[in-house]
Amino acid sequence: TYYEGNWRDIFQNWEAMCMSFPEYLPSVISVFLDSSSPDGYNPYRVTRDGIDWEVAEPGNPNSSQGYWGDHQIVYLCRLLEALSRYDRAALDTLMASDCFTYADIPYRIADFDRMIADPKDTIELDAEKNRRLRAESAELGGDYRLLRIGGRTYTATFAEKLSIPIAAKLSYLVLGGGVWMNTRRPEWNDANNAIVGYGLSVVTTAQLRRHLALCRELFAEHLGESFVITEEVCTWLRDLTDLLERYIPLAERELTPALRYDALRATAEAFDRYKSVVYAGGFSGRRTEMGYAELCKLFELGIRGCDLTLAACRTDDGLFHSYNLLHRSGESIEISRLFPMLEGQVAVLGSGYLSAEESERLIRAMYASPLYSERNRTFYLYPIRMSTPFTERGILGEDEIADSALLTRLLADGNTDIVVRCADGIVRFAPAMISAAKLNAALSALPAEYRSAADSERDALLALFERHFRHYEFTGRSQIMYGYEGIGSIYWHQNSKLLVSIQEAYLAAHRNGNSDETALRNEYFLARSGLGFCKEPDDWGAFPQDAYSHTPLRGGARQPGMTGQVKEEIITRFAELGVLPEDGRLTFDPSIVQPEEFLIEPDTFRFVRPSGESEELSLEPGTLGFTVCQTPVIYRSGMSGTKIFYSDGTNKQLLSTALGSEDSHDIFGRSGRIVRVEVGTEA
Repeated sequence: TYYEGNWRDIFQNWEAMCMSFPEYLPSVISVFLDSSSPDGYNPYRVTRDGIDWEVAEPGNPNSSQGYWGDHQIVYLCRLLEALSRYDRAALDTLMASDCFTYADIPYRIADFDRMIADPKDTIELDAEKNRRLRAESAELGGDYRLLRIGGRTYTATFAEKLSIPIAAKLSYLVLGGGVWMNTRRPEWNDANNAIVGYGLSVVTTAQLRRHLALCRELFAEHLGESFVITEEVCTWLRDLTDLLERYIPLAERELTPALRYDALRATAEAFDRYKSVVYAGGFSGRRTEMGYAELCKLFELGIRGCDLTLAACRTDDGLFHSYNLLHRSGESIEISRLFPMLEGQVAVLGSGYLSAEESERLIRAMYASPLYSERNRTFYLYPIRMSTPFTERGILGEDEIADSALLTRLLADGNTDIVVRCADGIVRFAPAMISAAKLNAALSALPAEYRSAADSERDALLALFERHFRHYEFTGRSQIMYGYEGIGSIYWHQNSKLLVSIQEAYLAAHRNGNSDETALRNEYFLARSGLGFCKEPDDWGAFPQDAYSHTPLRGGARQPGMTGQVKEEIITRFAELGVLPEDGRLTFDPSIVQPEEFLIEPDTFRFVRPSGESEELSLEPGTLGFTVCQTPVIYRSGMSGTKIFYSDGTNKQLLSTALGSEDSHDIFGRSGRIVRVEVGTEA
């Protein structure tokens, strides 16, 4: 089967597809791991024929290059969780494998000193390597875009490949702030493109926490064992563990700006030492042994770092910050906060950081916040914040001018390099002052008679410029447009992600018998009621059964198509039907199905077998029919347990609603051996 697309879309869609084709999961995860780079990131595009990366084009302002920040963590985590549910033995086989490759992407991430000096310019393209890789792959095939040592494609173990993206994120975790967005590209919401550089992602921190907890659980069963690992990777992981062991306890006691800087510098420089070796000539090819207990220690320290960061990002009104901003002054780092965003709440809800009670409180706080749209009965991506018109910006007050000897003198002399007095008498920054960098350069270029005053007032004038234009906290398209992910936008993919997170919290409470189960169940269906298919056409502004990208501030739903909303609602729909695979067994829980799902009058259930044949079943009132991997499943009232019907005419009665491993895998694999499953709704 041919496939191609950007990394995010390919793997997020494959997650939903694998719920109907779970036997693809090992291959999907292998493609994911095979395509990640030695420095812990992923290429922009992945196809059946190989990988590809972005290259900035001279003269094209819309082109760029760099690594997207969150994809390496969230999608891999969800795919691994799915495989653990559907086929733990297949996951164990992957974990024991030593056959995973590395994408040889010709990017070079800057070292810490250069990065902290200019966080927006951190990725260089090795032009010669880029040319060579493209030429070789065109002639010899896509494998020539994979890392090669000694003329052979280099392979690594599952644990090694899993650890590198985690270590990359932990190396850039700014304690109390979030994961540093320093690879020139944004995250899921690419309308927040301008915060790249100084932005700190709480979203990725929350996703990282979930991933770390999963990885700790996977490897906890092998604590007395070891695995083979590339020598350079092993050194880096051990250095990082030692550093986190030093700084995390200190930060838990008292997190100061100086400690935050010291911890970031130390972990980033450990990453630099590793990168310098890899970029210079690839791995040496030498391998060593590392204990799984060492990895679990790193994961545990990482969870503690994420937890103290999430705790610092909780707001007074019960929400969580989604993105923060890094302010470096000498050898200290201060954090400033941006406005609330929906994606931060979604990520924290799904992180495992909150208890059931805390999850319910967060959801309630969201309804009381400016994120909630009363008219649409759902949530905006961010509160409506109308931008100040451009003509009202950059106007200097008389007191601001009087406080600056330089500006006063420039105006008196008629010099318009920095500020100008307009015909209406208003004083503004000069038209050429489009950024702090331009202002800084203009101050340095002033005639000699102004140089001394410019040098002494430089910091104050740069601060004045920022107060007026607030460029530092400018998030990007999200603050200047109204469609798509803009001002007042409801972006339906993110609202469907919210549905997934609430459902996960509810199902966890349901499994654990938590007293907050009913409240979370109600929150789930309340959030669900705000989606398009639950609305009338005049309310939705379009045909309700179609998926749409977004609803702008003024108007109905826009841009129909197979959006990410479809993928998330496939996931939630299986659970709504009580289909809950666990430990390789197909388990049904009719108790969580809404009563209105069951028929109130006879009907005909039409479906297609794995063989391609169409069939029908007559259903009576009080039943519900659906398929799992093209095998019909019937819920029946007045019946308990489960009855399995086989193609040879035999059947089997079970006391529980969980199928055995063999029967489950017959269904997952579409063998056709099982022709129908009937599940009783009576406990």
